[in-house]
Amino acid sequence: MDRRSRCQSRLGSTLVLTTNGRIELRLAQKLMLDDARICQLIALLQAGKVLGTIFVGYYVQDCFGYQLVLTAGFLILPGAIWLFAQANNFSTAKIACCGLGLGGCCLNIGGNTLLAPVNPDNQTSVINLGGAIYGIGALLLPFLLAYLFELLSFRGALKLLAMAVFVVPVLLSSYPQIQSDFAPFTVLELIQNGAIWSAALVLFCGVGLEFSMAIWATTYLQDVGWNKKRASILFSLFWLALMVGRLVATRFITPENSSIAIQAMVLVAAEIVGLMIFSSKRPVGAIAVVGMGLSLAPISPTTVALTFAKFPPSDYSRVYGFLASVGTLSALVVQSAIGILSNLT
Repeated sequence: MDRRSRCQSRLGSTLVLTTNGRIELRLAQKLMLDDARICQLIALLQAGKVLGTIFVGYYVQDCFGYQLVLTAGFLILPGAIWLFAQANNFSTAKIACCGLGLGGCCLNIGGNTLLAPVNPDNQTSVINLGGAIYGIGALLLPFLLAYLFELLSFRGALKLLAMAVFVVPVLLSSYPQIQSDFAPFTVLELIQNGAIWSAALVLFCGVGLEFSMAIWATTYLQDVGWNKKRASILFSLFWLALMVGRLVATRFITPENSSIAIQAMVLVAAEIVGLMIFSSKRPVGAIAVVGMGLSLAPISPTTVALTFAKFPPSDYSRVYGFLASVGTLSALVVQSAIGILSNLT
């Protein structure tokens, strides 16, 4: 089983978040988009991820294997980035956002279900490690994109990125064969398990907060008094904290203490949300953003690993498909709710 395919898929899925975030402002200026249309693009990105996750996670990967899913992701994702580079109207940007979401969901599902069997005795460790790789990408890729935008034109930078995403993984990776006893009715049996609904509730909150921080953290930091440059630096520290937190979780969170760890981190995250709501001091805002990264770090990967432990490997794709679709839906709902409430207040 090729380790490169696992790492590349986790880094590739990071591109969905970082690419969308970095090109948003430039695309808005290029196409003269208002905030409402930008929100439409974000919604289409998430809709593409939700629909793709349901289809790929519940059916495609179990029937056709990792190679089809991950190769499709590595084809669709650069295609969407290339389309962004060529976009001259809002309709083209909408198609590109849908493609970005679909390609990202293929890499997300394929990468996480590839990681789980690496260490069956401690899946928490390997899935947190995969989350740390995601964090590394989220931390470094924005700087790479910013450098490329300075070095090349907006269009040239995105085309170069698209070619790199396509050539390296598709030509240099190999994939394991999948063993599955897929049947349509197993999906219905799966969602009758109480454990998967408990995990879905945790992920709805955790993923929703994580994605919302990615969208709104810099706005929040500027609202409490940080200038744009300092807010961007502090936002980078959020991703650094997320990466460090998952690396620490890889070492210290085990199947025996993972339930307690999740409960503790959920409580800490809730306290930090309260701090962000009721305090408008600059130092508190900075500490809250970094603290949120540390507290959210182990929640999603550890929850997925705990849930995998309750099912046979043949069900991993469907289990992760369900959990990821709930998480993706929460990313759409929570960040949209924050935007609506901020306008009202």
